[in-house]
Amino acid sequence: MDRTIQPEIQILKNFQILTPVRTTLPNGIPLTVINAGEQDVVRMDILFAGGRWQQSQKLQALFANRMLREGTAKYAAATIAEKLDYYGSWLELSSASEYAYITVYSLNKYLAKTLEVVESMIKEPLFPEKELRTILDTNIQQYLVNISKVDFLANRSLLKSLYGKQHPCGKIVMEEDYHAITPDVLRDFYERHYHSGNCSIFLSGKVTEDTIRRVADT
Repeated sequence: MDRTIQPEIQILKNFQILTPVRTTLPNGIPLTVINAGEQDVVRMDILFAGGRWQQSQKLQALFANRMLREGTAKYAAATIAEKLDYYGSWLELSSASEYAYITVYSLNKYLAKTLEVVESMIKEPLFPEKELRTILDTNIQQYLVNISKVDFLANRSLLKSLYGKQHPCGKIVMEEDYHAITPDVLRDFYERHYHSGNCSIFLSGKVTEDTIRRVADT
């Protein structure tokens, strides 16, 4: 093979992209479905328009999302972890500039049980003080390690230069911002942004009519 010669451009054959099916659930939540799975597994992404753009103070969106799994009116944090593990489900919570994400992978046969846990996380989180303090302490220690790293400091300077100090993407988090996070601060953000009128759901994998029905009934 002569790597000094550019390969010929080839036309892709039999290349197809599935068109998503969009509908609206009875409670008004937009639902997008991509039924493309062969294995009996489904992925559900729940998006709330509640990221850094919407927060009233730094880290509010991040920890409001992160604390959803730390205890609800029905389940303690350990119980949530145990149930998801027992049913072979996988949960990821993340927050970005504009949206908060709840991503769940579940076997179809255990979807109903998984949804019971996820529903409680979304609808009745407690934001317990003890668990919040533990998470904040861990993040503060990680922050103190990071500020000694050149790449971390360079990235902060780049964002500040690109966006400016007042832009949501340019606001730099300091140690004192972690100490300003309280259950009440998170609860206020949650009540403003975590509701059906501010939510979208995406289903992918092996999506059956039963899958859609169970999501609609949740």
